[in-house]
Amino acid sequence: MARDEHDHNLQREIKSAIGADPELRATHIAVSAHAGRVTLAGVVVNDEQRTRAQRTVQGVRGVRTVENVLEVAER
Repeated sequence: MARDEHDHNLQREIKSAIGADPELRATHIAVSAHAGRVTLAGVVVNDEQRTRAQRTVQGVRGVRTVENVLEVAER
């Protein structure tokens, strides 16, 4: 499988995992992946969602590292 295709499939699996979590479903999280290195960006409502997103992504097969640059929204 080509690297780009692998990265695209990994992104899709991560987005599915985030969407399957009721606590994260309504968030707007951008996902990028390259060779198992994943970056999460966007805005969440609290630190719990930020941490939960990282744990969810770390549980996806093929993820080697996660850079979590999610911001917590000011309310």
